[in-house]
Amino acid sequence: MPDDIGTLIEPLAVGIHAVHRAGVTQGESVLVLGSGAIGLATAIAARATGATIVIATDVCDYNLQKARDVGATHTANVRLRML
Repeated sequence: MPDDIGTLIEPLAVGIHAVHRAGVTQGESVLVLGSGAIGLATAIAARATGATIVIATDVCDYNLQKARDVGATHTANVRLRML
């Protein structure tokens, strides 16, 4: 198995497990906190399970764009701005 594929097995397994443990079903809404590798895998699994709304959060706009690319329907940058 190529290394670039093999490195995705664990994050994808965690995302699928999270969606399964949460009991996500067809038509539900899901909030994913963080859009790193595991968050993206969770968003993919949620959409594949039938979630119609997937909201992804992160503090990095690049990661939020990736979340939209993999199927998140909404994104939110949750970076705190200290005054």
